[in-house]
Amino acid sequence: MKILNYPIPANLFYHFRLLLVAVSGLENILPRQILPLLANINLTERCNARCITCDYWKNKPEDRITTQRACHLINELLSINVRNLRFTGGEPLLRADLFEILSSVDGARFNKVVLATNGLLLKKYAEKINESIITNVTVSLDAKGEKNDSIRGIKGYYEKIIANLRYINKKIKIVSTLNNLLIDNLEEMILWCRDNGYEYDINLPDNNMYFLAGKDVKAALQKLKLNNEQIHKVFYLLKKYNVVNGVVLDNAKAYMISGKFIFKHCMQGYLEVNIDSQGNVRSGCNVFQPIGNILNNSLEDIINSDDYLNSVKKMFSFDCPGCTCGYGISATYGNPLSVWSYIQRRLS
Repeated sequence: MKILNYPIPANLFYHFRLLLVAVSGLENILPRQILPLLANINLTERCNARCITCDYWKNKPEDRITTQRACHLINELLSINVRNLRFTGGEPLLRADLFEILSSVDGARFNKVVLATNGLLLKKYAEKINESIITNVTVSLDAKGEKNDSIRGIKGYYEKIIANLRYINKKIKIVSTLNNLLIDNLEEMILWCRDNGYEYDINLPDNNMYFLAGKDVKAALQKLKLNNEQIHKVFYLLKKYNVVNGVVLDNAKAYMISGKFIFKHCMQGYLEVNIDSQGNVRSGCNVFQPIGNILNNSLEDIINSDDYLNSVKKMFSFDCPGCTCGYGISATYGNPLSVWSYIQRRLS
């Protein structure tokens, strides 16, 4: 069953209630049982990039989720009707057993399996990626040429990524975190993506998540911050090329100018679950503290706990430090006509 060419997710009534709350403000009908649509799985914190805007690569904690536990985790997600996976990091391709884990499940049971990568190892693992259940590959490029390399901390990074992309036969999305080194080449990057059949999207800068909290990272983000003139130029181009949904664009621009979004409620906790390499489970947001750990309890028990529900409710009410993760889905949920199409973009 499809609507506007997008598959209707499992637990349709659950999502209908969320839409009704977003439109009507009737909080008393919010679901008490959380049924995520997407799982963000971080199997390793290790990273082979040296980005000045992230702390991941500075720390090398042990990957505590074993191959066996990771395979069981994916089957747990299937049992609670999660049909969309995103493997993140660190750099997920540094997990030597990633493709063993992926081959242990029936890929046909998932709508999308996304690999979110820095792209440095795409050529090395291209054959395995192309033969796997991975449906989409998301690659981060924050500027063009040497400007990108100065952010990523590796000389020749940009050219290597551009060369590596041609080996991948999955759907590719290029994502940039907005910064002042991107400005001069933003339009060129958008058009280059379109010419090559790649989707293009943006992230908003943030330093509230646990892996972005270092003093050096905060200083780098401040140095890369856009001024008001640059913000207006960026959003003129994003609108011109219809890169971002209109209501999402309005909220993103408002945040970049004022530090606040227009939407009234955060829906992220009701739609996503995050699992990090230590087995910690968070309610869809990396600003919040973990609620439980899959090495000690089943994922279903954690998600069905009162602590998890309370965390989701706090997110909904903005009882939190604030962040930019998942802002698009919260912005879109007040617009039922566009929410399913945005969900599809968010999942890729």
